[in-house]
Amino acid sequence: MARLKEAHPEEYAHYLSEAKAEALAEFETTWRRHLAGDHSQR
Repeated sequence: MARLKEAHPEEYAHYLSEAKAEALAEFETTWRRHLAGDHSQR
C-alpha cells in the first residue's frame, strides 16, 4: 500500500478524500437517525 501511495500521491489523496467524505456522510445520516430515536444497528 505504501508503494502505491508513493507512486501515485495525487490519486491516493483524491481517493482518500472521497472515502472520508462518504464515511462522514454515512456517519451524519446514522447520527441523525439516532437522534430521532432510531437506535437500530444498520
